[in-house]
Amino acid sequence: PIVLVQVERTGKDQRGSGFIHAEDAKEYLLEECGIPPQHVAIKSSEKDDIEGMDLDARDVEVRYIITKQALQEGWDCSFAYVLTILTNPSSKNALTQLVGRILRQPNARKTKVKALDECYVYCFQQNAGGLMNAIRAGLQGEGLGDIAGRVAENTDDVVHEPQEDYGYRKQFKKFEGTIYLPHFIIQEGGTWRELRYEMDLASRIDWSTADVSSIAKLHLEALESKDEHTAFKLSSDPAQMVEKQKSERLEGGGLTVDLLFITRHILDVVPNPWVAYKVAREAIEGLRKNNAEPLIAANLVYIVEELVKVLQEQKDTQAEILQKGTGFEVPKSIRVTKSNVLINARKGELLQKSLFEKVDKDDMNTLEESVALCLDEQDKLLWWYRNTVPSGYFVQGWQKNKVYADFVTAKTKADDPTDYGSVMVLETKGLHLKNEDTKYKQSIFEICNTFGKQTPWGELELEFSQKEVEFQVIFEDEWKQRVLEEFR
Repeated sequence: PIVLVQVERTGKDQRGSGFIHAEDAKEYLLEECGIPPQHVAIKSSEKDDIEGMDLDARDVEVRYIITKQALQEGWDCSFAYVLTILTNPSSKNALTQLVGRILRQPNARKTKVKALDECYVYCFQQNAGGLMNAIRAGLQGEGLGDIAGRVAENTDDVVHEPQEDYGYRKQFKKFEGTIYLPHFIIQEGGTWRELRYEMDLASRIDWSTADVSSIAKLHLEALESKDEHTAFKLSSDPAQMVEKQKSERLEGGGLTVDLLFITRHILDVVPNPWVAYKVAREAIEGLRKNNAEPLIAANLVYIVEELVKVLQEQKDTQAEILQKGTGFEVPKSIRVTKSNVLINARKGELLQKSLFEKVDKDDMNTLEESVALCLDEQDKLLWWYRNTVPSGYFVQGWQKNKVYADFVTAKTKADDPTDYGSVMVLETKGLHLKNEDTKYKQSIFEICNTFGKQTPWGELELEFSQKEVEFQVIFEDEWKQRVLEEFR
């Protein structure tokens, strides 16, 4: 497929005026995404990189075409069915026409490959829900009602407009700048800084102690290691596209035991290529003691997969966390989409105990929304805060990915209902997510709870003394009971 990128400006003197320019998009593709220059073309009134080019030809290298309105003007290409819209069109009809043109491209044929038989539209500066409904309605109006019901949305990283900043509720203003959550940090000279995975943990792994002896005990399957040559031809049936003509096995060939191949595939775990090569050689030498070379070669992909698992497990085990209590300060305001404010539907009112005046419904899945509504009705809960990614609170553990909890809650003091004595950091999980990642988060939270008891907040010289902080993972089948027990 060819990706069409629709930008706001293409003129030579229009770059840097606050609008997304064709050269901005091209620069991003080349420098940030690593796309080869010959794969990117610009089509505009001033610059036409595809003039005279047959985009249907098999040897054409163009994969991305950056334009402003060329598609709307009647330009066609049957491979151009991925559309990235960086503009903010005021007319949804124009957007529907764009999608309609993609779906009606001449000479386009079904391949029976689901991913290739779909049109993809990525929108920036658009409200995903309203956009999707408008496209459905537009397709029905243009006689494409049979596919309107199959319009699906994926709202990852969609920017919603308009938004407003909301601060603490009036009754919680006194807590501004005084709410802290613990971090693991590193002492460097006379100062402390946030723990960083690559710098502070991964770089300190001692790979000289890596034990790959278990690889030598792998059971290898006697697979035939030969190259296969398969020929296809165009089918006379338009719906089938191609049909298999013949398939034959070639003598010789197949995989060989290539240490460089193994090294490249374990670099994500062992970042030093010389050390990775040494580890790869040690693993293969262990296998050679009891297995013939052709058998090892035939199972090379399987061996690499198992080696990565062994090394990653040892990397996680070795990673040491150096910590001292310090805090992440809860922000003084958050940004909320005006049209997506979460309300208590049962009471028909805004939430009353959220730390901030309003909460964005788009920031939550169904489970998280249910938990939020339940928290808001607890008598002994003073306030709750919906943690956000990536600007929110996180704990950096011994694995690369940071742990972002879903909620931070504050329980009222027994002798003062206007203040709180304890804070609970909550991570919610669906039943289908009880996996290794969840076990890791539970382990991290257990460590946080252990060290939190060892270092009283009063020793940290923050306005957070005499507060307790607890970390919990709660699952879909138990969350309500856990919440009611905690705040009853």
